[in-house]
Amino acid sequence: TARGLEADRPTLSILALAVGNPDAKPDARVESLSAPDVAVKSPDPCLIRAQIATARIAQGTPLTVTLKADGKLIEQRQVTADASGHQALEFQAPLGEAGERSWTLEISPLERESNLENNMREARTLVKDARLRVLYIEDAPRWDYHKIVSLWSAGPSCLTAPCSFCRPRPGSN
Repeated sequence: TARGLEADRPTLSILALAVGNPDAKPDARVESLSAPDVAVKSPDPCLIRAQIATARIAQGTPLTVTLKADGKLIEQRQVTADASGHQALEFQAPLGEAGERSWTLEISPLERESNLENNMREARTLVKDARLRVLYIEDAPRWDYHKIVSLWSAGPSCLTAPCSFCRPRPGSN
């Protein structure tokens, strides 16, 4: 009978097992730091970009982020951990004198943080004391040459060079 066959079947039990560390510690890290490889000395600030990550850190937790150039403090700011766990940061930093500039971004350690080695990252920029020289030759004037002229005449922080425009000779190709 059908009832007799059911008695011969083995019983299957399913047990759930939680995997992971219930006491996981927070970890703030600098994922990336980018600065120009080479820059021309200028009074204009240099754009430094960073990406930070906050693993197992409660939303709204304050973090102290510090940017230094050659060991000197450039900017220190407070950011708060958000729900995404990733944040993009931008800094405007002076280039200073010609030579190699070392940028360091650091996140201050959190209480009970599991890994302090990833709280810092470095990038380097070679600052040159030279002007960029451009020779722009065009067959016939175009709309975009106005942009180049405005850059040339904008001031000492942009490209500076003598600029002259010549009309093409009639009949020349």
